[in-house]
Amino acid sequence: MTRAQLPRRFADREQAFSAVLGLAFPGYGSGSLKASGGTSPRELRVLVLEIPRAGKNRYVAITDGGVGWSVIDDFVADEQLGLSVAERAGDVIIYSDGMNRKLLVHQVTDHAEN
Repeated sequence: MTRAQLPRRFADREQAFSAVLGLAFPGYGSGSLKASGGTSPRELRVLVLEIPRAGKNRYVAITDGGVGWSVIDDFVADEQLGLSVAERAGDVIIYSDGMNRKLLVHQVTDHAEN
């Protein structure tokens, strides 16, 4: 699961969600973070997949590029980190916990419009 490749672009949100959630192992958790595109009009979603027996989650941020959806961040982090919120601020995504503490800042990996 940590090395499974995802396409970088999808025709629509349904195709993007299906591809990301297709990585999940049966019986293990999946969900999403509370996400905001910040000042961008583009929708942002961050899907979370539990990695079996590893104490880690895989986080995949996808966004509406106007003509389809793109993966703009994809990483693995310790589940104890407690990420629950993601907000896009220009060319970065700020990941925070439920107490609004900024825990990670990741550069958006794909600036291209679809």
